Amino acid sequence: MKNRIAFISGLCIFALLMVFIGIRQNSLPKNGVIVNGHTLYWAAGSYMSMDLTYEFVYKGERKESDKPINKIRGLRVFENKYFPVFYDPNLGQSQILIDPADFKKFNVPFPDSLSWVLSYFK
Repeated sequence: MKNRIAFISGLCIFALLMVFIGIRQNSLPKNGVIVNGHTLYWAAGSYMSMDLTYEFVYKGERKESDKPINKIRGLRVFENKYFPVFYDPNLGQSQILIDPADFKKFNVPFPDSLSWVLSYFK
């Protein structure tokens, strides 16, 4: 009986976690706004990754985040550049748009001014 209760409790926790993840993933495209972002530097991330740290301002408040981008990992040419950032003010979640696939994912037209990045994402 105890094993069954533990199993059901674990299953409920797992289901709640999956619902929360689904809400977070759907919230950014649904509630996101585009703001200007500025890349800062590459930093060591979790699991031996390199994350590109970026900043942006939303309603006068400076925000900072990071994102691992394996195709351009550690390339300094991407530091101190400006890119669009998709930001969800409800959850405080953001995603910098550098890879053309990210623009497509959020249904945002890829700007001509970023055509210089295309050779890095082939």
